[in-house]
Amino acid sequence: EELYKKGVGIVFFCGHQSNWEALFLDGTRRMKGVAIGKSIKNKRLYQWVVSIREKNGGTIISQHNALKESLRALRKGAFVGIVGDQGMPSSPHSFPFLGRMARTSTAPSLLAYKTGSPLIVATTRRIPGGYRIRYSEPLWPDTTKSTESEVVRLMDAALTLLQESIKKSPGEWLWQHNRWKQ
Repeated sequence: EELYKKGVGIVFFCGHQSNWEALFLDGTRRMKGVAIGKSIKNKRLYQWVVSIREKNGGTIISQHNALKESLRALRKGAFVGIVGDQGMPSSPHSFPFLGRMARTSTAPSLLAYKTGSPLIVATTRRIPGGYRIRYSEPLWPDTTKSTESEVVRLMDAALTLLQESIKKSPGEWLWQHNRWKQ
């Protein structure tokens, strides 16, 4: 909240833990923000899901214009939320996620580097009556170093934090797809 009050854009990175939707709803109660969302085939159902996600004033942006809209939001001091534990077989970046190399998007760390914004990992846990959200310390990009090295450093740090959280409570990691597609 301190960073937001100073007008600093923030890249929030999370995984599919317990209720990742709670992160965006909690964040948009207190800050302006956008999140990247993938539409589903059932248009009516997707409109209903988006209406819930946007009820606190946040905006869901499509993958097709995610880079442009994310950069715009960060430069205006808003946050960008990315659920980033999906497998990306075409990505050049891989990380030993839960013991197996997994290709992953570097979009969160690239956005942080390009805008000088911090990358913050958000994790959730179920507790009686709701969820507990934890935020990591900000991972700041060092823009004096090369894009390539900083993008890798930030992404690996974020994935390490997410992986540690999953290991503490693996039953809350909701994953139905093959994370290790390559």
